[in-house]
Parts: sequence; structure tokens; C-alpha cells
Amino acid sequence: MKIDESSLLVVESELQDDGRGHVRIDTFAMEEMNLHDGDQIEIIGESITKIYTCLELLPGDVNKGIIRLDADSRNALGVKIGEKIRIRRVVEAQNTNDNKLSKESRHYGTATKSNEPAILISGSCIDFEKKRAEILEYLNGLERGIHVKDKCKCYSDGKKTLGWDFFIISIPLQVVERLDEIHPEIGKHEGATLEQRFVHWLSDRMRKSRMDYHLKIAEIPFESVTGFRLDPSKYRDNEEMDNLK
Repeated sequence: MKIDESSLLVVESELQDDGRGHVRIDTFAMEEMNLHDGDQIEIIGESITKIYTCLELLPGDVNKGIIRLDADSRNALGVKIGEKIRIRRVVEAQNTNDNKLSKESRHYGTATKSNEPAILISGSCIDFEKKRAEILEYLNGLERGIHVKDKCKCYSDGKKTLGWDFFIISIPLQVVERLDEIHPEIGKHEGATLEQRFVHWLSDRMRKSRMDYHLKIAEIPFESVTGFRLDPSKYRDNEEMDNLK
């Protein structure tokens, strides 16, 4: 029997979830309330009700009847660790295409625009025209897990060497960030940036599905900044500064 509301015991959030605007709730409660990763729930505090994106607890926490909330969320809701709090399924999320699009727009903001920043990943294979459908099907599977559709693209870059076709996978940066939220193992992969770790994670996952395409980053969107950047090649060294005195 599906229910719309549940009561869960508040515990500390996972370190990687602090300040990210989502909560992790008991897997059994998610099943009872017909919730999936990325769905929105209302958390009912003493004097305020707030909407959060919910994720499943990590494997070691399942079926303990808990909800993991960070300090900011606990303070906002007026609840302490060890107390119980009510959660409620957002009524408007009724699995219709219109509602899914509406929820996606709320979460991603401008993500529906065609010029959204994306990371480009290069790969190679034999007979790309045949493999392209396989690659897109895999990417679409990742998208379904975060309730988006047809955001990821895959196309030929026009190069062919010794029978190998080269192609590009385009994934919106906000999709990468969303996948990072629900797959904490991404952070355990090698790389100084999220994009680098994500490509290693994606490559490993595809390889486990017998899809080895030698993926690597081709381009990362530039960060929007104010002010100006200094060109290291134009720095003045100590000797030149002495000459200017």
C-alpha cells in the first residue's frame, strides 16, 4: 500500500551532502511513498515546511527509518539529531510528462536552454554508426535516473584512422552535477576536477557493460567569473622589477 506521508528519525548528513540542498531518506520509506532518486518531498518542521530533493540512503543505512539532514536544514526546520520529523510526498509530482518537465525546469533552472554549458568527451570505436545507438541508450539510462530526457548527445567528429571512428559525447554540466549528487562514488575516482572524475567514472561503468570506448575529456566549459585573469606569461620577475626601480 502506497502512502503520502512518513515519520523518520533525524541523523547527521553525509559529509559529501552538506550544503547541497538534498536529503537522504530511508529506502523502505521511499518504496512506501513511491519515491525515486531526484523526486521532491516536503519536510514539515515546527514552523516551516520546506521542499527538498530526496535521494536514497547509502547501502549501510538502509531500513533504519532515518533521514539524513545537514546542519543548515536542521536549523531551518527547527529539529535536532535524534528527533523524528514528518516528510510528505509533493502532491504535484504525478508521473505525467508535463509534471516531469515542470519538476526538471525547477531543479535545473535554465537547463532547458540549448546553449547550456556542457562537457565534451571524446571516444573511439569501430563502426560508430552502429555503436551510436548503443551509446545513446546507455546515456538515456543515466538520464532516466535523474528524471531528464534527451539532454546528452553523441555525434561523430568526422575523423577516421585505421578503421577507428572518433566521436564526441556532450553532457550538460548540470546533468554531471546531478549525477554526482546521487552517485557519491564519482568522487572516489582519480581527477582534480569533477569533470575529470566523472569521465573516469563513466568510462569504468561503460567498460563493466562491455562498452570500452577509450573516453577522455575533449573540452570543459569555462567558469563564469567577474574581473579579469592574469596571463602567467606576462608576470614580471624579480630581476625585471629591480630594473624598473
